[in-house]
Amino acid sequence: MRIGEFAKRVGLTEYTIRYYEKAGVLQAAKRNGSGFRDFDESDLAWMEFVQRLKATGMPLEKIVRYAELRAAGDGTKAERDHEGERTGSRRRAKATKVKRQGGVHTAGYMPFPPFGLFPFRL
Repeated sequence: MRIGEFAKRVGLTEYTIRYYEKAGVLQAAKRNGSGFRDFDESDLAWMEFVQRLKATGMPLEKIVRYAELRAAGDGTKAERDHEGERTGSRRRAKATKVKRQGGVHTAGYMPFPPFGLFPFRL
């Protein structure tokens, strides 16, 4: 699939896909006969996984490192697992701190978008 369709399917912009490719989050896509990027289902599955990593609060630098380890093969599984555990521990610690403070962590965003708009900074 070409970059436009790929971007729509993963819910990102074409610019973001190109940036991820340049940053090393996404391996360079194969090119078709005309030179256009040609993404496949494995690229789609990887980007969905990257989005889950981002949802855990993992910074982009760590995601790039995770992608490098993944590309290096199965011999890096223990290190990848360790990175995932560290991110999970940080997220749990943050949630516990917020709970102890008796509040809901909103990271500066309104909890519900007014009038159906997306959240915005306060």
